[in-house]
This record gives sequence, structure tokens and C-alpha cells, in this order.
Amino acid sequence: MKRVYFVGTLTLNQLTVDKATCMMLGGHSLEDALKWGALSANIVSEEPIDVVLHESYDGRDTLWDEYKLQKFIPFNPTDKYTIAHVINNKTGEQTRIMKGAPQVNFPWPKALRPMLHGDCNLLLPTQECSAQ
Repeated sequence: MKRVYFVGTLTLNQLTVDKATCMMLGGHSLEDALKWGALSANIVSEEPIDVVLHESYDGRDTLWDEYKLQKFIPFNPTDKYTIAHVINNKTGEQTRIMKGAPQVNFPWPKALRPMLHGDCNLLLPTQECSAQ
């Protein structure tokens, strides 16, 4: 199973994905980030952040033909993250996509910590893992 980390901050109460300022890590493309962001979105609840993430991905109309949402763990103010468990319908590969407050949920290397203040959109490298 892969873990994909897609994190960012919301400021000024403006819900947009500024594609020009997204910074990719681990060799991922902007298209990867937008796809994983869309897959992480619970669009049934119409949560504004999830709607923006889903609508920002150009392939959103056929995305759910390729993937199935197995489980969604909603945001709560204690943990400060959501997790979407998705499965690729063709390959059977399972992926967890976690969205959350980076300063709370991730053990950042010292070199990246200054980027956690202000506007920052990051897609962290995927990691193979055996944890469920």
C-alpha cells in the first residue's frame, strides 16, 4: 500500500488552488498533486476545501471510474487530518491519502520547517508501507 501526503494551508478564507505556486517534492508532478488532492476529497459532504480540491483536477469527471473510495476518516479538531483510503480499480493497488495540518501531523526535516509558515502547498513523496 502507498501512502500519499498532500498538505497545504488555507489563509484569507479564499478557497483556491494556486497551481503556479504549488511546490512538488519527490519527483511528483502538479498533475499528481491535483489527482491525489481530488481523490482525498469527500465531495458528498460538500466541505468547501474538498470541493475545491476535487474541482481543481481536470480529470475529475472520470476519476471515480478509475478509483473507488473504500473508507473516509473525516477531519476532527483533535487529530487535525482526514484520510481517504482508495483502491485503483485496474491494479487493485490501495492508497491512503492524508490531508492535515502539517505543523501538527508530520515529522518535518529541519530544512523544510521554514516552509510551514504562510502559504505552502506540498505533495510529499509516496512511501511504500505495509501498515493498514
